[in-house]
Amino acid sequence: QTGKNSRLLVPRIHWYGLENQYQRWLTNVFAGDFGRSTVSQLPVMEEVRTALPRTLLLNGLAMLVVFIVSVPLGLYLAGTAGSTTDLLVSTLLFTLYGIPSFWLATLAVNFLTTPAYGVDLFPSMGFGHVPPGAGLWEAFGIRASHLFLPVFCLSYPALAYVVRHLRASGLAELRKAYVVTARMKGLGKWAVLFRHVLRNASFPLVT
Repeated sequence: QTGKNSRLLVPRIHWYGLENQYQRWLTNVFAGDFGRSTVSQLPVMEEVRTALPRTLLLNGLAMLVVFIVSVPLGLYLAGTAGSTTDLLVSTLLFTLYGIPSFWLATLAVNFLTTPAYGVDLFPSMGFGHVPPGAGLWEAFGIRASHLFLPVFCLSYPALAYVVRHLRASGLAELRKAYVVTARMKGLGKWAVLFRHVLRNASFPLVT
């Protein structure tokens, strides 16, 4: 019995040639043919081509929000380390980082887009229809109302992470000799942070 069981643990390799399902699929992929969707029965590339622009828009806006907010906030927390503001903001960021985005997104859709709950602040789905002849601000308002919740739910976990990361990098830089030299030259705290510390503290983020 022991010998039979040990032989079962040895993998068997069989070669069936190039005419099998996986090889045909791989050959088609290299030729640009990803087959058809099992859900809609449409070509996969057509589905990707339809979804890609909005996917890039959502993720691009989320990344933009993350860096616009996290860089100044992370440096601010590094400059005020140990203060009440630092403690409160850090606690809020840790809480946000621990909340699953899909769960918060579900709550937001249920309670912020549903008239049944009395709070109909945002549209629940879609990208927004901009009527012909609409002005720039009207079009912006329509798009922004549809994009706000998705962008927020995509960006807040990364925002919490980047702020904490930049705060830690900023604190490490503030202990270095060049910061002492800059302060001895008469530069204020915020000038030191944004002119000197930001360059070196942002290397991990850029990486």
